[in-house]
Amino acid sequence: MSYFDVVIAGGGASGVMAAISAKLHNPDKEVLLLERQTNLLNKVRASGNGRCNLSNQHLNADCYFSIGSSDKQKNKFVQTALNKVDYPKTKKIFESLGLFLRVDPYGRVYPYAEQAELVIDCLIDYLQKLNVEVWLQHELTDLEELFAGANSYSLHPQVNFNLSISSLSVSDKLRKENITKTIQCNQLILACGSSAAKNLGGVENGYKLLKQLNVAISELRPALVPLILAKDKTFQVLSGQRFKGRATLFANRKNVFQVKGEFLFTKTGLSGIAAMELARFIKPKNKYLLQIDFVPDLTKEQLKEFAANCSKSVKEKQFYHIAKGFVRKNIAKYISSRTKTFQELIKNLKELPLEITGTLPQEKAQIIAGGAVLDQISLLSFALKKNPNIYVCGELLDVDGRTGGYNLQWAWTSGYIAGQLRSMF
Repeated sequence: MSYFDVVIAGGGASGVMAAISAKLHNPDKEVLLLERQTNLLNKVRASGNGRCNLSNQHLNADCYFSIGSSDKQKNKFVQTALNKVDYPKTKKIFESLGLFLRVDPYGRVYPYAEQAELVIDCLIDYLQKLNVEVWLQHELTDLEELFAGANSYSLHPQVNFNLSISSLSVSDKLRKENITKTIQCNQLILACGSSAAKNLGGVENGYKLLKQLNVAISELRPALVPLILAKDKTFQVLSGQRFKGRATLFANRKNVFQVKGEFLFTKTGLSGIAAMELARFIKPKNKYLLQIDFVPDLTKEQLKEFAANCSKSVKEKQFYHIAKGFVRKNIAKYISSRTKTFQELIKNLKELPLEITGTLPQEKAQIIAGGAVLDQISLLSFALKKNPNIYVCGELLDVDGRTGGYNLQWAWTSGYIAGQLRSMF
């Protein structure tokens, strides 16, 4: 039976960083990285539309959210981690791999050549340099704790876990077969990712393993995913229309969240970077109202004054001509179709009300909001408090960030800390 000092389940961003950190801090340990796909870092490959927005220069706990923890607890947990592995630390790590970074005017960080494949190549090359063993098309499906509790603090190498590993192989008849084998290890890092983006390898297996360990998991919601809107007779004219503006989300007339940026109307609703940030707040079966401000740079009074000067005597047929001075033609057509008075025109340009009926499903999401509830995790080491030889990092934790490199930064930060293998509380 094979034995490894450290086994890492999941070859995404957090898992790869955890493997690198484990070897950097414990060079004599035998480290195994498991990945169920045929390639490592599939989600990184798709990040930033292939440009890889790998971090953000403006990091703080307010850029992150939690479903099952209070803001105070989340802020303490996230900020403690970011204080250890912040952007300068991350920059230093990647530059040590030979990857120079650039920062755009909004603080978003990319590889200088803006190609995700370069990030992947650097990380994989470093795994090889550190002699991390990598098993592709292998997945941790079951585990048995042998020495949980006091014995797990032993300073001597010992077998703490039996792990059931499922491998996908091809038989002589070219049929795919699942083969299960058992390996043993001393320490385990769970970096399995979430069920988001199944086309890129998203799975629910990590949640199953957490439940097996009796780790409480918060509610799970698709985050960074397009919104579904209620449609009227003329809604189809909006499909494909982009705009820059501001959107405010209301639940039971209460202001829930506000975003500003780029939006895209689709056949089913609203997409774009800004719109998708609202998805994590959408609970199933609840009713939500979205107010769109197409002219966030002008107040209502400024907009009213400008529109009045465009036409001394505003008639119904002129609403479209005034609206297209601020928005694209098809959006102007939609707004004018919902406008009967001059005051209503101003309101629709600044506060167009749209009903949200839901979001697209998890497989369409970039990330999942929710995960292992934070009070079960050491904020100093990311080890499970009930078993300090098991570490949890990345999307499995109940932490998700805004768009702009925050989620990949959380993967690097949490993976690096978990890989230090320090059972501190």
